[in-house]
Amino acid sequence: MIVGHDRAGFSEREIEKLARDLGAPLITEDPLRFKGALAHAPILLSDERVRKELTPELAVIIGRTTLSRSTSAYIDLAQKTLVVDPRAKRIDSARGADEILAVMPAVKISVNSDRNWLQAWNSFESLAKEALSNYPEWSEGALASLVAAELENDSALFVSSSRPIRDLEAFATPRADVTTYANRGLAGIDGSISTAMGIATHHDETFAIIGDLAFLHDISALSNPIKDVLTIIVVDNNGGGIFSTLPQQGMDGFEKIFGTPHDRDIAKIVSGFGISNEAVSSKEELLAALKQIHTKSHVIVAKGFSRYDNAVHLLQLQKNYHKVVTRKKLRRDQN
Repeated sequence: MIVGHDRAGFSEREIEKLARDLGAPLITEDPLRFKGALAHAPILLSDERVRKELTPELAVIIGRTTLSRSTSAYIDLAQKTLVVDPRAKRIDSARGADEILAVMPAVKISVNSDRNWLQAWNSFESLAKEALSNYPEWSEGALASLVAAELENDSALFVSSSRPIRDLEAFATPRADVTTYANRGLAGIDGSISTAMGIATHHDETFAIIGDLAFLHDISALSNPIKDVLTIIVVDNNGGGIFSTLPQQGMDGFEKIFGTPHDRDIAKIVSGFGISNEAVSSKEELLAALKQIHTKSHVIVAKGFSRYDNAVHLLQLQKNYHKVVTRKKLRRDQN
């Protein structure tokens, strides 16, 4: 069972009940709403051998999945796909599904899932965690994981498009007590600060993780600050980080066309709007900054990231996962 970030408007309780009734592993693009979801699913499914071993007879998809190529590749392997989305009549949610439902289905007959198959999911989840154990503690993925873990219960979190939302999906440990928001779509970069401000007016404490380009794109929003508590963590890698993970990285003209370095001191710009701020460049500094109490808007600029290094880290993570999967399979074959 695979759940898109917006959950197609269904409640967590409805989704979790269907997953239990089906006896299905739960993969979700928003790991902060489902404590029982599999952790690090995009990493878990990044190995083709794992995807094939876990091939499902039926993939139930709630809403639209937009973040992970490995999850999309896994869905393509299913013998049958069932999409549940009440918007199917208005937008193209089909994606070639075998069946589309506008309402949450009820399971009439109990389903007995293959116990060995379920155990395999848990085993590969453990291998994904093992591959993550050597990931740099000051990196964009580690930042997403740390922020997700440190938020207090009932906090609100807005996550901007591009790398931040994908890092949250891949690196965060599932929990079920944070209200999350995201702008998904072709113009997802627009209005990130403004969106976070609006969210903050409805919650006691709101946080936002926003990439540097998305932050600068909506910087004028700071000219009309709110009186509510909002802490924005800006991931400053001096440009468009997601493009460095694509094949065109390193080609002639890449920096001008795709990297788009801004070469700006974001903290100074924020100070010009009269907004309190601080720069951090380590895990310890970020932890300390998150524990501070603020009564209005505050910006934490996370520095020291390299778009090139981040792409290398992600590639090395995939290689490390490939190695631990190979080791497991060799051990199993020997037994």
